[in-house]
Amino acid sequence: MRKLFYNFPLTDHHGWGVYGSNLLLQGYKNANFKPIPINWPPSFLYPVDPITHNILKANEASWGNGLSAEDGDLMLSAFGNEVIKQDVSKKMVEVGV
Repeated sequence: MRKLFYNFPLTDHHGWGVYGSNLLLQGYKNANFKPIPINWPPSFLYPVDPITHNILKANEASWGNGLSAEDGDLMLSAFGNEVIKQDVSKKMVEVGV
């Protein structure tokens, strides 16, 4: 199974963060990839609904927990609007959104 890294902020209060959070939650539905958020933990201003909370807790992972990219892993990165993204390994295939 390939890893699919998400290079998005995860928030509930601004554009890229809301998009990144929703994209990550939808990614958990695909059995072909293991979604991994690089920016962890999320920055939520409002309480998260119980279903989302359980999904995030059950799939909690971050770049700093010993996960490493392998050849062929994918990275979804936000581009534009002054979004701050993490540097990525050259092993990954970076897909700009």
